[in-house]
Amino acid sequence: MILIDENVPKSVYTELKRRGYDVKHVIFIKRGLKDKEIIDLANIEGRIIITLDEDFVHLSRFLKTKVILIRKKIEKRRIDSLVDTLERVFNIEGKVIIIREAFIEVL
Repeated sequence: MILIDENVPKSVYTELKRRGYDVKHVIFIKRGLKDKEIIDLANIEGRIIITLDEDFVHLSRFLKTKVILIRKKIEKRRIDSLVDTLERVFNIEGKVIIIREAFIEVL
């Protein structure tokens, strides 16, 4: 189960949904949710947060699941590749997983 922050393109949501994931995007829930509200929702529903917002690294101590932070350029024509990477990291143990241009970092 996944919760996508509003700063992540809708195309990531669409591709995850197409692949059969239980995914929600903040823009379809309520624009402008505060980070704490996103964490509360993720905790209640047991969802992994996918975001571009580095603040979630510091807030992860309040999260019961994990956060995946994307720190690489997101190209519309390469959404499939990004979602492939997301699928690989869903099962990695760790509270914070950072997807960078050349590697994946686990904190």
